[in-house]
Parts: sequence; structure tokens; C-alpha cells
Amino acid sequence: MKNPINLFILCISVLLLVQCKPESGTVDPNAAKTIPSKVINPQESKAAYDANPNASTASKYVTDVIKTALNKDTPVKEKKVLLESGLDVANTLKETSMQASLLNTYLKTVGPNADPNKALALAKVLKSANKNGAADVLLYGYNRLDVTPEQKNEASALISSPIDDIQAYITNLRNKISENPTRYSLNEENARDYVDACEAYAMVMPDNPETPTHLFNAGEVAKSLKSFNKSFALFDWLIDKYPTHAKAPTALFLKGFILENELNNDNGAKVFYEEFLKKYPSHDLADDVEFLIGNLGKSNEEILKMIESKQQ
Repeated sequence: MKNPINLFILCISVLLLVQCKPESGTVDPNAAKTIPSKVINPQESKAAYDANPNASTASKYVTDVIKTALNKDTPVKEKKVLLESGLDVANTLKETSMQASLLNTYLKTVGPNADPNKALALAKVLKSANKNGAADVLLYGYNRLDVTPEQKNEASALISSPIDDIQAYITNLRNKISENPTRYSLNEENARDYVDACEAYAMVMPDNPETPTHLFNAGEVAKSLKSFNKSFALFDWLIDKYPTHAKAPTALFLKGFILENELNNDNGAKVFYEEFLKKYPSHDLADDVEFLIGNLGKSNEEILKMIESKQQ
């Protein structure tokens, strides 16, 4: 029998602040939009855990909590209560992967100001996993929240490399992506460090004007790493939290583009392309999207012949 904790890690790995890994062409990030999903009831899984507290019932409950919290229709107050309850379970089990997932989701969906110590707690978990760069970004942002001098001192003592200029720090990480490329024409380790740092930045500094841009750039890097679930999560974060940002339309377009060209899912791509045209009919990409919709499923040769025939 498989360890239920390992099953939990597998199920929610895309929610963690972890290294991006290539995904196969069978991955369908659009499944939730095209296939009716089973109704999630955290209360039922919590009752099951209370009746029989073990790793299996805990992982089911925590997974349900995270999925509910990530649903944009769930009220923030409900998200906060659920995530706090999930953390109580994870802390009881002392299971760091659950703790990391719940803390990550808390900062994304509830925000760092509701409880700044969630950022400090996640930074400690990341440091224990040797993800010092992302942890340092979280600690940098934490020290700029409404925390006491004692809390700032505790956070400062955990910093591996002090950050004087956070924008310069992120830019430097991005520049390192092209150094000594290993695969996909980039340096995979540096690219993952960059994505992690951008996620940490967005979690602890959601109101910074640069946050949407960092999310978009990280999504593009994740796409280059063939980590399409990660890319979708970053693009969705941008679209949901910053819908008026200039990069939001392009992020929506890229979701369709990934499905069509990387995952061979024309039906899924059409959903996002049509959503794009509905939301942004006057966007510069609108004509291109209409063309793509009209030629879904056609080979490059077929499209070329069609263009040539129209030019005659």
C-alpha cells in the first residue's frame, strides 16, 4: 500500500512552492473547466478525520481545504477558518509538506496582512527544504509588514543573504536563467529559483505594483520549463487577483496557447480563446485568437495552403 502522505504530496504538488518539473502531454490544466467536478465538502472529510485521525484522513481533509480555499467563490472569512483548521491538523501530525501547502495557500488567498506570522512560518519550512532564496524573499517582505521589533529580529536572524534592493534581487535571478543552459535553452536550477522567488514575492507583497509582472514572467519561465500546471497556476493568480493589469489578457491567451500547442487539447484551448474574445474583443491579439479558433486541429501545412489560396 502506498503511503497516504506520499499520495497527498503527489496530489497537491502544484500548490506547493516547489521546483518546477516537466509534465507530459497528457496533463490537462483545463479539466476543471470542461468536466463537472465532484462537490468538495471539507466538513465531511474533517468529520472523517475526527472519527479516525490518521495520515490518510488528514491528507483528504487538507486537500479538500486547499481546493476550497483556491475557489475564488469561497468567502475570505471561510478560507481563513478552513486553512487555520487544516494547519491545526498538519501541525498535530508535524507533516511539513501539508504545512507548506496550507501556508502557501493562506498567503495567496487570505493575504499576509491577516496573519504576518504565516509568512514567517512558511519561510522556516522553505529553509528546512534548502530553498533559501525564496525564504529570504519571504523574510524581506515579512519585515515590512506590521510586526514587532522582536519579530523582525527573529526573521532577520534567519536570512541567508540580506536583500537591500528586492527588485534588483529578482532581476539578478532572472538574468541567471540564461547562464550555462542545461535544458530547454536555460539553466533549469536558476529558472526554478527565479520562479520560487517570484511566487514568494507575490505572496508576501501582493500590493506591490511589480507583483503582477513578476507573476507573468514566472509563468512564462515555468512554461519554458514545460511545467504547465505551475504556469497555469501563476497565470490564474495574475488573472484572478489583478484582472485589470496589462498582462492579464496575455496570460489568458497563453493558457489557450499552451493547451493547443503543448498539450494537444484543442477543445480546452477553444474554451480559453473564446473567453479571451469575450473579455478583450479589442485587444491587439483578438484577430490572432479568432484565426487560431478557426484553424484549431489543422496542421501547419494545411494552414499554409489556406493562406496561399487566399492570396491568389
